[in-house]
Amino acid sequence: MPMKALSFTFLFFLMIFSIFSFGRRETNTRHPLDGSFPSEHLNAENSQNIRARVRIFGSEPRTFVGLVSEEGREYSVYPQSQEQVLAGLQGYLIDFTVVLLDEAHGYGSLFLRDGTVTVISWRIIEQ
Repeated sequence: MPMKALSFTFLFFLMIFSIFSFGRRETNTRHPLDGSFPSEHLNAENSQNIRARVRIFGSEPRTFVGLVSEEGREYSVYPQSQEQVLAGLQGYLIDFTVVLLDEAHGYGSLFLRDGTVTVISWRIIEQ
């Protein structure tokens, strides 16, 4: 008899834990309208403004972030550390302040031939 009670108790706790979710609740993923990256090593005199949308190119595990301007130009983003933040801005029309690099850098520059940029700051225009 005690073995049946122990088995019932064990199954009861398994059912309770499988019924209730212990995951995290989804948070509000709205982005601030503007943001920036540290740019102490960049020459801000060579900066320019680009109105573009963030787009993810490639397929897993080889994805990369690019900027597609209103004119259809596609720019790769360097350094790769900016990609995670910019990927969250996908779907918005954004005014970017960027530095157009003289040489191609990063994986995305092998495919996006209009240039490589380093993003200094951005401001969301259309949500």
